[in-house]
Amino acid sequence: MAMDMKQLEEKVKDIIVEELGVERDKLTSDASFMEDL
Repeated sequence: MAMDMKQLEEKVKDIIVEELGVERDKLTSDASFMEDL
């Protein structure tokens, strides 16, 4: 099953929200993983 970039982005966001407890609205394309999340 191939994923397009949008599907991959959503999957990564799902993992970050679930595993790190980050609020989904903080996950923007310009957010720094180390500084903002």
